[in-house]
Amino acid sequence: KEFSHRFLFVGRYIEVKKIKELVSVFIEILAEQNSDWELWCVGTGPLLQKMPIHPGIRHFGFVQPAEMEDIILNTGVFILPSSFEPWGVVVHEFAAAGFPLICSDRIGAASEFLEEGINGFSYKWNDKEALKHILQKVMAMPAEALLEMSAQSVRLSNKISPQKWASTLYDLSKDR
Repeated sequence: KEFSHRFLFVGRYIEVKKIKELVSVFIEILAEQNSDWELWCVGTGPLLQKMPIHPGIRHFGFVQPAEMEDIILNTGVFILPSSFEPWGVVVHEFAAAGFPLICSDRIGAASEFLEEGINGFSYKWNDKEALKHILQKVMAMPAEALLEMSAQSVRLSNKISPQKWASTLYDLSKDR
């Protein structure tokens, strides 16, 4: 299967999500190298109207859950560059959907669902050069490596499930 050359950001357009920095770094990369990779962004918030228009970037605004399927099927790598994300359920969701992950070091859920170099990469939240390096690294990876990362994301997503959580709660209640 062909791997989609599209990064996907899903989140609010607010400062803490670092969407401005992500867009800026991506535009810088495309100015420096010829690439068919794109950045697709889903969400809304006060920064949406301040985003630059660029042919390699699509801003979808708010998308109903039923309409997300088409976006998910047409993107390849999930990215969450936030400076503060105590957990970030979206990381679990996209790992379960089989996406390689790129997360800042401030994403709590990455501790469970991202294994460095196995199903994605992490970087220091305020290091734009590190983010740029990781994006370029992913853009240079062959489809087979990205597909393997996808499979590893699915594997890691199974660390937590409704059944496992219910079993944990049941076990805790027996100890009372």
